[in-house]
Amino acid sequence: MYIKNLIGCGVHDGLFYYSQDSLNIEFNARNITLYDLYQSNKHKTSIFYFDKNNFANIDGLKLFNSGGYNTNFLNILENSLVNFSNFEVDYFKSKTAKEFVNFESYNAYYRDGSLILKTNTLTNCKISNVISQGVLFRIKKGNFVISNCKFRKIHECYKYNNCTNLNSDRLYVQEAELLIAYEDALSGADFSYVDIDQIYGGKYNEIFF
Repeated sequence: MYIKNLIGCGVHDGLFYYSQDSLNIEFNARNITLYDLYQSNKHKTSIFYFDKNNFANIDGLKLFNSGGYNTNFLNILENSLVNFSNFEVDYFKSKTAKEFVNFESYNAYYRDGSLILKTNTLTNCKISNVISQGVLFRIKKGNFVISNCKFRKIHECYKYNNCTNLNSDRLYVQEAELLIAYEDALSGADFSYVDIDQIYGGKYNEIFF
């Protein structure tokens, strides 16, 4: 699949994938190339938005020169299980400071009467040229694994003192570099074989609540 020049103006939605008040949706996709995707609404939006027991496997995604007014790459909520593998993001910018990935999905859910433990993953990824301010990962619930990934040239505006995006309503989201995590008995973030080259931020490196 190849898409170029896709513009949206939704509210609290996802431009490429969006689910709301859904239940047990399965989504599988391979070899997707996306150029010039932009969310123009001032409200919080995403490129991918997974809500309420979505089960997604996305392999071979390439996203170039995209972003929006108040937009993150990935939003995972409400017991969804999402796995991205072999993907690349190059040049992503939100006009308003915004986390790159927002994760609020417990790592346990019931399906067909059985309790299932899960792990959301990003594997074999390359993320570069995230222009705007905003922490890379905001994790509030659940378990998230990032492995075999490279992060390069993140928040370079700090390096050159030329950040121009609008301020976030949460200062810690705006100024943290890598990770914001909230204390929760079922929460965790695992990084393995991760290469970080040139990542910049304000007052904070990582924050835990």
